[in-house]
Amino acid sequence: MAMIKPLWEEFWIGIIGIFIAVGLRRKMKYAWTLGIVWGAMMLVNGLVQGGYEMFILNWASPCTQTYIFLVLGIVALVSLLMARKGFSLSTT
Repeated sequence: MAMIKPLWEEFWIGIIGIFIAVGLRRKMKYAWTLGIVWGAMMLVNGLVQGGYEMFILNWASPCTQTYIFLVLGIVALVSLLMARKGFSLSTT
């Protein structure tokens, strides 16, 4: 019952992700900051959802979607932190 819902997370994650990607392409500094927040949100969402599935619902393992959130969050954070110098020189 907990997983019977529209996948609204994917809609807002996708819309925000596209907005951030366009800003990153233009090397706008706000996009780097939003990307860090977006990556942290993905990571926290994956951790909370995985904890809910394993400890409250007593599932043997989290669903695949949870792993996707974790991987995307880690990749976004690591990538943006590695590209930090390119955005510190930008003036917009």
